[in-house]
Amino acid sequence: MQLTSRPVLDRAWLSSRARASRPRCAPVRVLAFNENGKPPASGAAAVVSTPPLTPEAVSTLPPAALASALAGRTETDARVLEAVARRVVQSSDDFEPQALVDLLSAFAAAAAAAPPAAGRVPRDCLAIAAACLTARMSDLQPRDLVRLAGACAALELRATDLLAELCTRADEPAVLSALSPPDLVVLLTALARLQHRCPPLFSDAAEALADAMALPRGDTGCLSPEQAVGAAWAFAEEGLYHRPLFDGASAVLMGRMQGLTGTHLAQLAWAYATVRSADENHRAVWDRDLYESIAGQCLVQRVTHYPPRALVTLLWAFASVPHYDAPLFDAACVALCPHLAAARAPAGPPGSAGAHPADPRRPLGPPDLVALAWALQRVAHKGPAAGAALDALGAAALACSEQLDGEDLTTIALAFPAAKAYSPKFFRFLVDEAQARPQLFGQVALLDLIRLVSGVQHRDPEYYGPAVQVLLDHVHQAFLDAPVDKQGCMNPYRFG
Repeated sequence: MQLTSRPVLDRAWLSSRARASRPRCAPVRVLAFNENGKPPASGAAAVVSTPPLTPEAVSTLPPAALASALAGRTETDARVLEAVARRVVQSSDDFEPQALVDLLSAFAAAAAAAPPAAGRVPRDCLAIAAACLTARMSDLQPRDLVRLAGACAALELRATDLLAELCTRADEPAVLSALSPPDLVVLLTALARLQHRCPPLFSDAAEALADAMALPRGDTGCLSPEQAVGAAWAFAEEGLYHRPLFDGASAVLMGRMQGLTGTHLAQLAWAYATVRSADENHRAVWDRDLYESIAGQCLVQRVTHYPPRALVTLLWAFASVPHYDAPLFDAACVALCPHLAAARAPAGPPGSAGAHPADPRRPLGPPDLVALAWALQRVAHKGPAAGAALDALGAAALACSEQLDGEDLTTIALAFPAAKAYSPKFFRFLVDEAQARPQLFGQVALLDLIRLVSGVQHRDPEYYGPAVQVLLDHVHQAFLDAPVDKQGCMNPYRFG
């Protein structure tokens, strides 16, 4: 299938200038505009009672028996896993590829059940297992490829050579046809979580998934709503668009969102907002009812129990389309207030939560504050709920100001006049920073800040009056020192 060459988007909306330059929607690769697998047989597994696995037994069991003993266990002693890792490092050649996949799956299950620090697998063990599997990928069965991709995603094992061989093997016609649509979704979602790009595999899988979504409800090959969300999210995360697949996912989901969680709904809204620029006219017609259904389901479920970043993702997606739903924005703002208060606490070290950057379950961070402010500004959401959310947002921005640059702070400030709100502490901090460190803001951000200050000058003329003059002098000096670059100098959140 032909691919239209367009830049691939890095969708993690970090608040640096380089990445925040695409807040509205993603330039994506278009897989196709053409309009034009049975599930794996699950044989009855014999129930075998196995004795408890001890660290001492790890060194004596044959590799196949060791892998079988670990398979399916949800809780495993950390000492056992350490012994298994040592065994792999010392005698990796003794393990068959299927046994290594079993071991990686066991490591992934243990890591998911244990605290982040306790669930880490020695990297040398993972590296050796990845090298062995890379060399013997052709020996794996189709179902093993799915399990391997899922284990790598859970362990955050971004072994480029391993994933490249896995994609090449999975894209073989005989292997691809042997994978059921649900297995394909698991495979593609895992690759998307690992941010591994493989357009040929996604292109071929898109046809099979689009056909599965066209099957009547109740058919053995039909995808569930959760699987349809996963497929749409994986393609959007990869920066790929396939019209029949997204149309099919929308058709599968209409009227069947009752079982979706807040995270699913956020991923769904984000996926369709991200690919919208690839097919603007078509998506504008097809997705209107979808967004109405998402908003209705969110209100029925009451968004107060949604993960905080799922709420921000929802508001960002609805604002970027744009599809303004005032009740949803009100409910999300009310639900976000306590999470914004918690966001004032210093964040842990990067990656301490072990979550993907686009995972809606991740706690709020500085980039989320910027995204939330941009969403409220873009739709000009007003009212008591918006005012309360902006008060909490201003306090949270003050608490983590060291992690925000001048454009980020200006973007947050622009949300206040749009909602007819005002935060004296945040505005005075912003003006003080701009006067003391104008180089942190840049020409356009300083001009935006002057415009903002002009709107609130009447609230404290003795402070803001002289401040405006200082800011004007800084802008004048900035223009003299470095003339405006007409390419890319604009605040990316200013116009969406």
